Amino acid sequence: MFSGKMSFLKTPIEYIPSDPFSNISRRIPTRRIAFIDELRALSIMSLVLINTSTLLSNKGVFTYEEYVLFSTMAFGVPIFLMLLGTLMLERDYYDDIPKFLKGRFMHIILPFLLWNTVIAIVYTYYHGDLGLSMFGLTALFKTFLLQHWYAWMLIGIYLSLPILNSYIKETKIGGAEYFLVLSFLAVVIYQALEIFNTPTYFNLTFFIGPIIYLFLGYYLDHKEFKSGPNKMIWIGLILFLATTAFIVYFDVFHQGFQRTLFLHHYNFYTRSYIDVSLVIILQAAGVFLFWKYINFDSTEGIFKRFALLFKKPLISVGIKSISRSCYGIYLTHQTMLLIIFLLVDVNYFNAYYWTFILAFLTFVSSWGIITVLRKIGIPGYYIGYD
Repeated sequence: MFSGKMSFLKTPIEYIPSDPFSNISRRIPTRRIAFIDELRALSIMSLVLINTSTLLSNKGVFTYEEYVLFSTMAFGVPIFLMLLGTLMLERDYYDDIPKFLKGRFMHIILPFLLWNTVIAIVYTYYHGDLGLSMFGLTALFKTFLLQHWYAWMLIGIYLSLPILNSYIKETKIGGAEYFLVLSFLAVVIYQALEIFNTPTYFNLTFFIGPIIYLFLGYYLDHKEFKSGPNKMIWIGLILFLATTAFIVYFDVFHQGFQRTLFLHHYNFYTRSYIDVSLVIILQAAGVFLFWKYINFDSTEGIFKRFALLFKKPLISVGIKSISRSCYGIYLTHQTMLLIIFLLVDVNYFNAYYWTFILAFLTFVSSWGIITVLRKIGIPGYYIGYD
């Protein structure tokens, strides 16, 4: 599973989550704890920022700064899916499918049912439709079905994991490369079809969904690149900066064209809100590579000093806590945003810095809820804590 120098494997071992949103654990080196926890923490913070920005946009309070923020943090969901592929593919625990459904799958379902019900109640109340009448119950049911698109997608991915896992166990990294080649081909084709608004009977849609990121995460984690860690860090950083600048340019200056250039809108081809455009795939790959390789023992110079910042005791403990709470934070943060909007007039949030203030308040309150519930003895698999 591990790439890079053998010194990377000589660190002590301890337990960490076996997937980004599960409380089942497996043994891997502590260096990988830093890599995975840091990426999980970074991604959940980016998701909170994006959703705060999006909600302000829906309220009519939006500026160019929010466009830049949204574009820069576009890697959030892809990184979560890449971590899922890194940690959940090529495993032995899918051989007993009934056991898998009762175990790992339920750790995704139970928190989702709890928190999705909470947000459905709050959202329905927010719009004045909550009540014991048939209309109120129907509104509540519809709201339940329409919230947390990512969690619904995650449920579908988990159901497919035994199938995908069998493929990877049989074909290893060669199978991942084959899938990714077809995925990149499909992405280019469908982006061209979208740009020119051309219908087609050609069908490679299976390869342009969220599974791209699962296989990409697995591939980047297992592939032994010939370049050293410092070169891989530079490659990741350049990929991220170049793709982010490209996204920002088209988001800010070509807002009509970017709808077709980036497949991050619900459309006929993808049937999803997840962005599977080539530029976002490369952006997420850049972030993944950068964070993976700065945690190598052989990393040198400024990158080594940067990585050590996250190893300081207080920061490290905070990152680990955020990482373990990230599923719960994801499931609760939209509810916290709605509650904030119930308490404060949205018209006050008309400056770009309010996005950061609201995102910070939302993030801290969601993280605090999960932490408090955990401290008082609520089992983690009910609330999204692993």
